[in-house]
Amino acid sequence: MRWPRFTTLQLLLVTALCALIFGLVTASWRSNPWGMYPRTIGQSRLVEALIITTGLVGWSVAWGAVARRQQPIATEFKPPVELKLIWGLMFVGGLVAVATPVALLVIAGLQPWPGVYYALYLGVVLTASAASRRSRHLSQVVYLQLLSLFACDPVNFLLGLIAQGLLRRPYVQGYLNHVNQRLIAAATAPGHETCPPGSDRPSLTPS
Repeated sequence: MRWPRFTTLQLLLVTALCALIFGLVTASWRSNPWGMYPRTIGQSRLVEALIITTGLVGWSVAWGAVARRQQPIATEFKPPVELKLIWGLMFVGGLVAVATPVALLVIAGLQPWPGVYYALYLGVVLTASAASRRSRHLSQVVYLQLLSLFACDPVNFLLGLIAQGLLRRPYVQGYLNHVNQRLIAAATAPGHETCPPGSDRPSLTPS
């Protein structure tokens, strides 16, 4: 079993994420321990929720950008318009999925319902996947987005349905299969240049 390897920048981002989560939990507890008491919406709470939301979204974008730089093969070919639309839908859904639970936790306090925390996790995953222009396991991310219906998030459920329909397009599948094969070949052959400069590149159009 191979342990995942993290760069120094990724370790710093993990530390920043831990700090953001700690700040969110602290703000939730200070606002309303266990969500037992009614709480009015104050301007300071809204500002605090906005700061934490911006921090989580910024962290997700930074993590995705770092992941994209580590996979230059995925940027060699121009992705189809449908795939770009899927990434855009994921980014919009990620913003919604992050902002809603953060606002609820900061204003109403900690919640016993696990759907709140799943929505927060989903928002981070969607935003990072969109920022990294993810190609591997993209269908699994779309399935996670469809499961947002159980977290009472109809927006992401609808966006997931649209993304799933676009993901089934033949040219999108051909592009993903080609890029994923190159990524797997690069991962299994360290130090091997998968596409030397000036070499012929196979067509992305599926047969």
